[in-house]
Formats: sequence, C-alpha cells, structure tokens
Amino acid sequence: MGRKSSIKRLPPEIRAEIDRLLMPGTMTYDELLAKLRGMGVTEVSRSALHRYGASFEQVAKALREKREIARAMVAELGEEADISPILIEQLHTILFRLQTEAMSKEGEEGGGISVKDLRALATTVRQLSLATRDQVKLRAEIRQQLAKEMAEGAEKVAKSEGLSAETIEKIKRQFLGLAA
Repeated sequence: MGRKSSIKRLPPEIRAEIDRLLMPGTMTYDELLAKLRGMGVTEVSRSALHRYGASFEQVAKALREKREIARAMVAELGEEADISPILIEQLHTILFRLQTEAMSKEGEEGGGISVKDLRALATTVRQLSLATRDQVKLRAEIRQQLAKEMAEGAEKVAKSEGLSAETIEKIKRQFLGLAA
C-alpha cells in the first residue's frame, strides 16, 4: 500500500496556493520550495513537489488541449454549433478514467470507490444517459423535419416539371425515406 503524498496531506489552503503558484509556470521547483518553507511547510520534499507538479502539468495540459479543441470546433462549426455530443463523449471518457483509477487503487489507503462517490458516479451516468438519449431523439426529429421539408420542395419542383403523382411518391419513398 502506497502512502498518501506529502502534498495531499497538506491543508487545502496550502495546496490551493501550490496549485496557484504552479499554474503560471514562472517559478522553479526550488523557488516554490523556498516559498513553502517561508510559509512554514517543512514536510514537502523537492521530489514530492516535482511529482505533484508533473501530475498537475498533465491535468493542465489536458485542459488546454480540450479548450483548444473546443475553440477549433467553434471556429469550424460556428458559434451556433451544437457541441454537446462531443462534451458528453468527453464526460464519458473522464468517468471511465476515474473509475479505472479508483479500481486500480482498491485496497490502498484512501483508494477504491466510496458509497458517496459511487452514488455521485451513478447519478452522473444517469444524467449522461438522459442527455445522450435526448440528443439522439433531437437529431431524429431534425432529420425527419428536414426530410419532410426536402420532400415538399422536391414535390413542388417535380409538379412544375410535369412529373406524375406516382413518380413523385416513388421519389419521396426511395430517396427521402418518406411514405406517401
């Protein structure tokens, strides 16, 4: 069983200060360690700070990448684009990773999934499932409405070109997937 990180054992306000100082990336680990010593924190080693910083940087990098992807999507699809399916998929990925990490720590001190965490995870999965279902339903409604509008437009053009009602119905069924 692994021991809890010396940084994770610190009070939340000191961890928040470490996070704040790590964010800009303007301080070296030695400078940060000196600042911690000035705050009276002596139980954190340089290597613990480096491990925590590396982990922190991974999370920060992932967030930067996700922001960049979102910006690119909005630039490509426009401000009005519906990116919720992508966000839902990202949440699926995050939940899976959290579950995997928790299961890998089963039996360790502070590891595994608590009943509270399991309940929160189940609620999130339920909400995610409902959101996914709503997205599928909305897309189907949009496709149906679009097909109907296309059929109406095609019917007007076909009539103006002199096609028979029977031919128009065949076109609607075969190409637009609509019944008469």
